[in-house]
Amino acid sequence: MPVPAAGLPLGLSERAVLLIKSAEPARLWQERLQCTGPVFTLPVGDGTVQRSELPYIGAACAGAAARLVGVITRTSLEQAIVEEIGKFGTAQLEKNLMQALAAFDTMAEHAGLAREGSAIAADAYASPAWVDVPLEPTSVAAPDIAAPATSAR
Repeated sequence: MPVPAAGLPLGLSERAVLLIKSAEPARLWQERLQCTGPVFTLPVGDGTVQRSELPYIGAACAGAAARLVGVITRTSLEQAIVEEIGKFGTAQLEKNLMQALAAFDTMAEHAGLAREGSAIAADAYASPAWVDVPLEPTSVAAPDIAAPATSAR
């Protein structure tokens, strides 16, 4: 079942590479989003963990993207994560390193697949089809959480 309303693949060429953290297979996402380029998924876990306990996906996506780009070494990725996450303590660093390096290794067979595209000439550029969303007053549009300890929800 396609999801064209999401508009995610608008303007993407067949060279665009999508990376999605999902339990569903990449081919299903490719069909849903009607993408012509490669789509890869990173697993989300076995479902037995509370959502608030799921690891940060940023590190996993960074690791996978580093491998897909193909110019970042495993050592460079590890050093970058240590620089970014090290200040948050050993436990956070270890979790993020584990996720990033596992994702990096998972994408090994696709190393270098994502490459820089060609420049778009100014006269060939087409503006994206923007959707005009009216501005609503804060009383209508702002979130209001009345119950305590609901941030995990």
